Amino acid sequence: MQGLYYSTKEKILFYIPNYYTNGTGMLKVLYKNLQEAEAIIRQFQPISDIYVSEIYKSSKYLGMWSFHTTLDVCPEEAFQLSEDWTMSKWINH
Repeated sequence: MQGLYYSTKEKILFYIPNYYTNGTGMLKVLYKNLQEAEAIIRQFQPISDIYVSEIYKSSKYLGMWSFHTTLDVCPEEAFQLSEDWTMSKWINH
């Protein structure tokens, strides 16, 4: 699944949508985008909290939003980062 990553070292599943989450700045667009991102994470982690943050430093993801949660096992649909990478390191490279 595009934009879905798993940090093996931290046991974190994270998702970075390929669009600007806040969209046009309209509340209904933001709400729709947040629900879509939550639905993707919930497929793999139905109960834990989901955290969200805007990406302020990145050569690839600047201005995008990251959604993440803890998960013990990497889903088949996610790109699994090697032990050398953390979520922050991946996003900020």
